[in-house]
Amino acid sequence: MDIWAWVADTQRQLHASGNGRLAFAMGEIPVQVHEGRFEQLEALAGEAIGQARELGLPWVELFVRHWVLRAHVGDRAEGAGVLPEAAALLEFAQREDARDCPHAPMVVQDYVMCLANIDGPGYAQERLAALDKVLERVDESWSCYESLIAEYAYALVDADRAVAALVRVEGAEVRLRDAGREPSHELAYARARVLFALERDQEAVEAAREAVAPAGTGKAATVTEALSGPELERAANILAGRALARLGRLDEAEAILPGLEDIASHPRDWPGTAAALEPLVTGGAVDNSWQIGRVMRDWISYLDSAGSYRLALDMALTAGRLAVGRGAAWVALRLAEVAESKQLAGAEEEIAALRASAEALPAPVPPAGDVVAAFDAANDGGADPEEWVGLLLAGRDAAADPAAADERLVATMHFLGFPGAAADLLWERVEREPSDEEQANTLVDLLLTDDDDERIQRLSGLLAEPAPAASHLALARLHHARERWEECAAEAKAVTEIEPGGETAQRARRIWADAAQELEDIGLAADLYQQVVSHGGTEEDTWRLIVLASSVERWNTVRLAAQGLGIELSGTEGPIEEEWHLVRVVLPAPDGTMREVLGLRTGPATARLLIPQPAGTPYNVGDVVIVDPQPLEPLPEDEKELQRFVVPFRGVRLLRPGGYTSWFFEGAEPDDDTWAAFAEALQERDWHLGVYSEDDDTVTDPATGEEIPGIYGWLAVPAGVKPAEADRVLTELTAGWKHPLVWTDLAKAGDGDVERHERIAEEYDL
Repeated sequence: MDIWAWVADTQRQLHASGNGRLAFAMGEIPVQVHEGRFEQLEALAGEAIGQARELGLPWVELFVRHWVLRAHVGDRAEGAGVLPEAAALLEFAQREDARDCPHAPMVVQDYVMCLANIDGPGYAQERLAALDKVLERVDESWSCYESLIAEYAYALVDADRAVAALVRVEGAEVRLRDAGREPSHELAYARARVLFALERDQEAVEAAREAVAPAGTGKAATVTEALSGPELERAANILAGRALARLGRLDEAEAILPGLEDIASHPRDWPGTAAALEPLVTGGAVDNSWQIGRVMRDWISYLDSAGSYRLALDMALTAGRLAVGRGAAWVALRLAEVAESKQLAGAEEEIAALRASAEALPAPVPPAGDVVAAFDAANDGGADPEEWVGLLLAGRDAAADPAAADERLVATMHFLGFPGAAADLLWERVEREPSDEEQANTLVDLLLTDDDDERIQRLSGLLAEPAPAASHLALARLHHARERWEECAAEAKAVTEIEPGGETAQRARRIWADAAQELEDIGLAADLYQQVVSHGGTEEDTWRLIVLASSVERWNTVRLAAQGLGIELSGTEGPIEEEWHLVRVVLPAPDGTMREVLGLRTGPATARLLIPQPAGTPYNVGDVVIVDPQPLEPLPEDEKELQRFVVPFRGVRLLRPGGYTSWFFEGAEPDDDTWAAFAEALQERDWHLGVYSEDDDTVTDPATGEEIPGIYGWLAVPAGVKPAEADRVLTELTAGWKHPLVWTDLAKAGDGDVERHERIAEEYDL
């Protein structure tokens, strides 16, 4: 079954039934998965799922949910966190009205990929059982067949049945060739993975190279591979690098591996890269630096938080062995603890070996003299934090200032990516000195980073009597981090009632204001920032006040705050509506991406949009929006460049709609004079044109059959202009044009000559 043919046919049906947004989403969502635009993906997918449910289209809902889940279990390498959705989607795909969807088999792959991320060996049998069931009804005629076979092979490898995995892959290749199809790049990569598991490294290298062979070599694209070319290429190169390293060809391995910066946003590539680096480091091809260890620690933390416990465990063992090689005993022992905490079967011997190797390293000898002074001197020259965590631990008891030694230890442990260990150390000091609010706040920082909510609750209890404001602040910060806004507001309010002045109260007001905004009480947030500013807040606080006060149109407050920043505004009361300079306002588009809209800045935190926007966009020309006054790009240093530079600002919210309605137009592009006269006539009516076409857009001249320049865009008309009137005006203004424009939607809304527009659209191939 051709899955993409079904997608194309469904899109055509959706367009024909007036559901173009959903049709667009079906094409765009896989692309966003491929390009890693996950925030945009979630926004677009949420709308698409809702539309599919409203229209009673379970196949389309399954398609969208599958691709969102694939992003999570694929490139994002997530596990336990998305297992409920993977299980729910698997159940959905088995419903009578969804099980025949061409994408239903792919949901099984999503599910088993999720299980593999959590614990590949532990779930090997469950993965095989799920794949056996789906492969009973999917044969080589399905475009998802090879993806399922590849996943089956990976499960066999995790079940210590690599020989059976190779038989399965090679058997699938034979079946495909017998059916007249060339096996895909994806199946070649699966064969490479199996050969690597069998330690047939040279063959694995060759298969990996086959997986990244250029187009035209006879290889086909599978359903997953079609939209994941770069992902497959990175995976194949990483696997080839591991095999080459095991063959002792270290230079070749290093050359083929992607750089750490190239995979920074691709967690799926991290475990293989870490495994590839170990023999390169051991063989001296790559420096065994603490910086590599720090990167790996971040990778482990991410995989752990994503619920990909087996991946995190394997990488912790790799990173731990590298730490032993650097002599970083404390780091290696912490990584052994991380590995132990996963409680997964099959790694007990490796963990014990790592711990034994770390414990066998020589104990650090503290420097002569005061360890704090020695640390500070070394730190000026770029000290090795892994070395110094051991030296500080060894010398802290003899330090001239034990508190200073602990302060540096806590900071170093946190820097190395072990906030839990830093919190353990600081907890002892907080227990001895619970009235030290700064120390308590640092401990909350560490516990939040370590996701240790239970200890923050305990800390709040510890602080309740000696430092009640700090006790409530700890809970307010916890609720803020977990987005429990009502609880956050209540705890922050309690802080200000106990301690109206001081930095603790200021911090509480800022947190409370965040909660108020999330609870859609912008007026309260403005009140709170006015208090922050009146109690000696920062310049940033003043700008926050300006944004919030502008949002609720407290213009006197805005004027006073601006005056405090040295900004003089015209007028003494009423709305601030000045003409400062052009800006680029960055706003969310309906497809989940961000769009820059040209605007005129009318005040410290306001701008009026100048360009018509497509119908369905929640803002339009003439709208006044609140902007965050912090530029999104640095200002050019060159004076001439600065004069031409249009500053981008993030749009915060709509303040006052301009009342314009947009209508789509398209057709052949008129000559410059005709277009200028047309635009001028519209401008006299306060109508606005927004041209979105590119210079190379063309339409077909029905008289000659030649391609001629095309134009399309949006016409925005003010409130009160009925569609019939707009249709009449456009008809009059374009009468006599050699090539007419088309505005079908407007004609339909205004009971105009729809047949004329449809005929022109067909003639010009619009």
